Parts: sequence; structure tokens; C-alpha cells
Amino acid sequence: MRCEACAKDAAGLVALPAGVLAAMRHIVSCEPGRLFSFELGNDAKDCLSRVCEQYLLHTANCGFKTLEFLRTVAE
Repeated sequence: MRCEACAKDAAGLVALPAGVLAAMRHIVSCEPGRLFSFELGNDAKDCLSRVCEQYLLHTANCGFKTLEFLRTVAE
């Protein structure tokens, strides 16, 4: 994540809606029993999913065959 000023010069960044950012903050800071105690609209859910997937792939520095399979099944 980057501030707005730094993000202007970086390619490939995703603008996060406020609800998605709030959900991300909730996910990393809540007690495990409250992990899924938030609601998002479909567009925000899709955005959260994409951002989390991009983070996982970037952090792991590899691909996952099961993730690729899931994409083909979902289509």
C-alpha cells in the first residue's frame, strides 16, 4: 500500500475503495472468531479478492496450480 502521492508514480497499483480498506484492516487486526464479521457489496468483494490474491502471489513469489484451477472452474 502506498500514499496517494507515491502511488501516482507507480504502475499496476489498485485504488482501494474505503470499504475494502476497512475490511483489510479488520482482517489483520480482529480476533479469529470475528474474522468474517463484516459485509461488503459484490464489487467490493471482488476488489478485496483480487487485492489479496495479488498480495499472496507477490509475497510467495510463485504461482499456485490450485488457484489456476479455481479460476477455470469459476468461469
